[in-house]
Amino acid sequence: MDNQYGNTPDNNEVRPLNVGVALRQARERLDLNVADVANRIKFAPRQIEALEAEDFARLPEMAFVRGFVRSYTNLLQLDPVPLLAALPQAQTALAVETATMEVPFPNVYAERRHNIMWMTAGLAVAIALGLFVWLHDDGVPVAPPVTVEMLVLPDVVSQ
Repeated sequence: MDNQYGNTPDNNEVRPLNVGVALRQARERLDLNVADVANRIKFAPRQIEALEAEDFARLPEMAFVRGFVRSYTNLLQLDPVPLLAALPQAQTALAVETATMEVPFPNVYAERRHNIMWMTAGLAVAIALGLFVWLHDDGVPVAPPVTVEMLVLPDVVSQ
């Protein structure tokens, strides 16, 4: 009878631990299906299936896979240490290599240059509007205000 760590009682030879198989067997012992596990630990069923099939290409990078395994083992009441140790290390190195890509970060001078460009554009628009108004002024004089005198009639008292 095989236990979850790959030791057989007939001989003491140790087989490598298959993480997916160990998780699937523990899930089946608890009479849980993939949908039950997905609902309880808030993963997509496709992620659970990929983890049990050890299809790491369908899963995010290994840091997330390690978190998946921890959550899954907590639900199944398993010790996560041997399962985490059995995860492939090659993908961890690949994730580290892709994480070292250079990403340009804007500096203070780039931000100032951007602000100066906006200020220059706004000033150019203001000058253009002022020039337009000045050139299209017809020079028509504005009539002076007209004063109106009011005639006040005396009150006539009827007799």
